[in-house]
Amino acid sequence: MPQPKDSSLHSFVGIYKSSNNAAEFVNNFEQYLIFCLPSYVWIGLMFLLILWGLVHIIVGTINLPFCPSRPMIPIFLIIMGCLYILWGLLRIYAFWPRSRVDTLSVDLTCKALEGIIIIAMLVSLFLGKL
Repeated sequence: MPQPKDSSLHSFVGIYKSSNNAAEFVNNFEQYLIFCLPSYVWIGLMFLLILWGLVHIIVGTINLPFCPSRPMIPIFLIIMGCLYILWGLLRIYAFWPRSRVDTLSVDLTCKALEGIIIIAMLVSLFLGKL
């Protein structure tokens, strides 16, 4: 297992003490998790997220004709299921081990698309529709 560059990132307390603000704490915590868990564990978790999205789509599709009082609930489930699947596929691509040296543009693109998907999820959650 590769070790973090900063020796203070070996424990949660070290991560908290070495961070000056919340953004730096989140970044340090993300680095800590990436170093602790191998990529295949993250890929497995993202497959579970994709399965969760498929369950949303199936439940929403089955209940679409049976929900006349609140017809947007099944549509919400279908939309959220699609967004979960897209998010899971994007994260699998981001966690997939790459041998290329320059992956900054790929990482930035993945982070930007992930941000757009999260914003779409929040908009769908608060407004009830896209």
